[in-house]
Amino acid sequence: MAPSVDDLESVMWAELDAWYPRCVDVTHGGFTAGYDDKWNATDEQDKAIVFQARMTWVAAEVARRRPEVADMFEPYALHGLRHLEEAMWDARHGGFFWKLENDGAHAPDGGHYKHVYGNAFAIYAAANVHRAVGDPESLALAQRAFRWLEDHAADAENGGYVEALDRRGRPLQPRLDENGMWALDHIGTAFGFKSMNTHIHMLEAYTALYRVWDDPELRDRLQALLDIIADRVYVEPGALGLYFTPGWAALPDHDSFGHDVETTYLMLEAAEVLGHEAVEAVRERAAKLTEHALMYGYDAELGGLYDSGSAFRNATDRTKVWWAQAEALNAFHLMSTIAEGEEGRYEEAFARTWEFAEEFLIDGEHAGWWWSVDEVGVPNGEPGKGNNWKSAYHTVRAMLEIADRMRSAGPGPIAKTVNEAGAG
Repeated sequence: MAPSVDDLESVMWAELDAWYPRCVDVTHGGFTAGYDDKWNATDEQDKAIVFQARMTWVAAEVARRRPEVADMFEPYALHGLRHLEEAMWDARHGGFFWKLENDGAHAPDGGHYKHVYGNAFAIYAAANVHRAVGDPESLALAQRAFRWLEDHAADAENGGYVEALDRRGRPLQPRLDENGMWALDHIGTAFGFKSMNTHIHMLEAYTALYRVWDDPELRDRLQALLDIIADRVYVEPGALGLYFTPGWAALPDHDSFGHDVETTYLMLEAAEVLGHEAVEAVRERAAKLTEHALMYGYDAELGGLYDSGSAFRNATDRTKVWWAQAEALNAFHLMSTIAEGEEGRYEEAFARTWEFAEEFLIDGEHAGWWWSVDEVGVPNGEPGKGNNWKSAYHTVRAMLEIADRMRSAGPGPIAKTVNEAGAG
């Protein structure tokens, strides 16, 4: 059975109540990441840019969409923003550090490096704080980060962005590790190469920034990113390449179904702010990503989205990870409002995925989501409810998006723009 608005919001508020204010670090600033299954703090208390930005974004988004709790969540958003600006931003060389210890020292595992992925999430957060609160400092920080990325990471020759940078903003070159294998950066990409993951989140960040800053250069860069996702990263029959050479030659790898469905949403969100022409250009490919994931990555028997597989065969890794289920719920529900003639198919996938997540991944006793389960629901992932890679970002965004779509009794702004463009 498909969830009601109350079902979605009950899960969301339980998770938010578990995170905030528990994660607000009033001593060192920012948010603490590490929590066990019952929300007791663990030893993972360093500050990674991705987690800090995501939890700042979540607080701002809840304050913006749920004004009845804005008095509670606006201070959390501003608290996170202050830490991003005062601690995570490199006042000497610009850009956001990857990770800091609680005392402000760089974490020993390359914490002083800059990565475009992390900087993208910081822009995403700062832009949303401005959108929610109207804070001018947050917009200024997002603009400063935008200019730093364009100056240091934009690949003028090939398009897109170089991803891993040293503290001064110089690209880190390909190298071998101590085992004679390609050394990998903080998100698992070989140094000197490009990734789908970084570029879809750059798209996400610049979309958020363009909502609050109508700048012609930013619009051009956002359009260029959307074109790269649609023309370089997207591959038939509806998958995404994971890794690429600097010149955008795809490297052999698997298809990540969770990223496929997430990118449907991110592409259509970007196209919505750019206008009908952009929607017309990408709507078919954006939709195909979720269509392909439904065909090859969806568990038609038990519900839920598998982790990964090939472009033309069923899933090879049948793990069901928490964030992929959240993104699948959002994408399946969105597609049910725009896929003419296929609404029932996506409504069923949405309902079945919710049933699986509710039974096996959502902790009804202590709140939050488990990391992952196998295809039949047996836990098989990392323990705990929080770490630097597990925040409230995917789940809260999905619950808000779906609940607001349901509550409006209409398609929502993204689907409305897509449908209007199709009718035109």
